[in-house]
Amino acid sequence: MNMNEIKIEKGIPLPPTKRPGNPWARGAKWAQLLRHMEIGDSALVPKQALSSIYPACRRNGWKVRIQKQADGETVRLWRVPKEIQ
Repeated sequence: MNMNEIKIEKGIPLPPTKRPGNPWARGAKWAQLLRHMEIGDSALVPKQALSSIYPACRRNGWKVRIQKQADGETVRLWRVPKEIQ
């Protein structure tokens, strides 16, 4: 395309901004849970869910701690402040 063929247009509105990420991705339901949790809150979740929970936390800047439960099928998940390692 030749530079003389390109027109500069004014007054075209910007499209609305999109939220990053896919809201229906694997971790969406866990992000919903974590979004409603306050720092210090905990929940029992299936151990298999961790592969979806960790990416959701990384995308949203949340930190969590986990503890394996005696049944071997679930873990207790706490939402913790970002400063805790």
